[in-house]
Amino acid sequence: VTTDEPGESTCYGQCEQIWPPLLTGGEPQAGPAVEASLLGTTMRADGTTQVTYMGKPLYYYVRDGRPGDVKGQGVGGVWFVVSPDGDPITGAGEGSAAEEDLPDY
Repeated sequence: VTTDEPGESTCYGQCEQIWPPLLTGGEPQAGPAVEASLLGTTMRADGTTQVTYMGKPLYYYVRDGRPGDVKGQGVGGVWFVVSPDGDPITGAGEGSAAEEDLPDY
């Protein structure tokens, strides 16, 4: 989310019900096309450890059910998929959720 500060999540409460944080119990593992040196972690207010990429906290979208789904892409003008170089990929994706379909957060 573009409203997060580097290394600090701002998504709690109802927000994290829609955008669950990507949590880890250890060192995050890099997948294909992911630069391992850009992975990191940050401590959330509840004591869990969230994965970061270039310092940006990472999240899932609750309505994405399969690998490759990006239904939350562009929601609110602040939720974007992150490219392998760590920059947000802006613009709405095909099948993106309409903001009116989401509860307030």
